[in-house]
Amino acid sequence: MIMDSRTVLYKLKEYKSPKSKITQLIKKNELVQIRRGLFETDPSAPPYALLSAVYGPSYLSFEYALYWYNIIHERVSVITGAVFGKNKIKEFQTPFGYYLYQPVPKAVYPYDVGIFTENGYSWQMASPEKALCDTLYKAPPLKNVSELQSMLFDSLGMEERVLRSLKRNDIRFLAPRYGRKNTMLLLQFLEGA
Repeated sequence: MIMDSRTVLYKLKEYKSPKSKITQLIKKNELVQIRRGLFETDPSAPPYALLSAVYGPSYLSFEYALYWYNIIHERVSVITGAVFGKNKIKEFQTPFGYYLYQPVPKAVYPYDVGIFTENGYSWQMASPEKALCDTLYKAPPLKNVSELQSMLFDSLGMEERVLRSLKRNDIRFLAPRYGRKNTMLLLQFLEGA
């Protein structure tokens, strides 16, 4: 369970020195400090479920979500999240892993994000279509569909049949809202132009 320092101190208020008790619990691996002022009581908590607690509001996306959905096959070790209203990339190294947060436009942030639960943890994650659009949004500008194909099939290792199985209507809705040529090239490719 994720707790802030105020909650932990309250739970340990019967101890003479709650701060010393926190240090003890951390040494005994009964409490894990995620970052300053934020703790997890379960050292085996799933790292992806902690994404929005580390920095947020945020949702899982980009390559991490694409791997989750089996759209790309190369294992992703960086837990990638999308945020809005921030103007720069944020990174956090924690005992649970390395977290990378990248901004996306406010116009797309709330769409196509689902809530997932596992063993008492809940987190938000982009749909496959949204994760792909987020990935294209942060990629360097592509000139044409041929460069898009090279990025998707060669660099990311996607299969064309998997790409074509994505929900085209969702991509039609999302692509223009990013304001980037890359997402429009994806739509152009899927529409067969």
